[in-house]
Amino acid sequence: MKLVFVQIIFLLNLNAWAGVDGGGGMAVVCKSSDSTETVELLDIFEAKLNPKLKIFTASGNLFEDYSKLNNNIIRLQGGVNADFPTSAQNEEALRRILSLIDWHTATEPLPQVHDYKQLPEIPSNCKFQQLAIFYDITFRVEVDEKLWKQLDTLNQAALLKHEALYRRERELDEVTSESTRSLVAQIISSGYTPVREGFKNAELICSGAGRNQVTYLYVHKDPNEMNTEDTLLQFYQIFGHQMLVKTEVKFEKLFFDVEMRTNSLGDVGMYPTSSSVNKILKSKVVTEHRSDWEVELTFIANQPVKLRLLRDGKIVSHSVLTACSKNE
Repeated sequence: MKLVFVQIIFLLNLNAWAGVDGGGGMAVVCKSSDSTETVELLDIFEAKLNPKLKIFTASGNLFEDYSKLNNNIIRLQGGVNADFPTSAQNEEALRRILSLIDWHTATEPLPQVHDYKQLPEIPSNCKFQQLAIFYDITFRVEVDEKLWKQLDTLNQAALLKHEALYRRERELDEVTSESTRSLVAQIISSGYTPVREGFKNAELICSGAGRNQVTYLYVHKDPNEMNTEDTLLQFYQIFGHQMLVKTEVKFEKLFFDVEMRTNSLGDVGMYPTSSSVNKILKSKVVTEHRSDWEVELTFIANQPVKLRLLRDGKIVSHSVLTACSKNE
């Protein structure tokens, strides 16, 4: 089984989306003592609070910065220069998203969407202001023109990525922008651990499917101090979420040995080889992306291996392993 790099540039399908509440990007607007105003995308403001990150510098050219963010996505996925999108692909992606913008020129600001969940503390001379709103029903993005013109080109490129990524996150039942802001922080900086780091040490590479959400993962088998075995699942894509930073779940004392079977309905799945297995395990997802995920694994004889994704303790997605092969 071979994984391919997913170019998260602007993969939006208008016809496949019925529309929900929409979402938007937030700005941090600060005014100095001499009334000079600066505007920064919330995602970048938050990223700068993380001392381990080195934030990219704006080039002054929107296309150049937008291309750099797309290239960094592929780098985080383990790609090299040869895997980067072509100039023509980046140009088309940028053209497409810019074509969806309706410029807000009215005196009154855009209404706040209130989808941010938690916000960082900001200086007393700063305020939060809605920068953009993506209307899912009309598939248009309303952007505050005045604030846009005050952004540097890195912030402009990051806002465009935020809108495209958040649209995809909403398809995966995200209801706040926190996960998207984390993704944007990853692609506008260096300092994160790429998603496939260490994957060559895995024994298996597996895939799963459920509710149109694909999962790809590497299986590491680790001997432990009790002369048994722990299993470490390293996710490349988790329940439809394309991960950019290393994402793992460890299940202690789990001997992960599976084989492919077809049930009476013709469905193919991966089953535990042992007839005496009976384990339902839950473990926290360890990732630099977010801290509120857990995975529940059902490893029971004569049943396909099942995975469930929990967010804040509530089940949000499920998957059945459908294929595993040696990691070569």
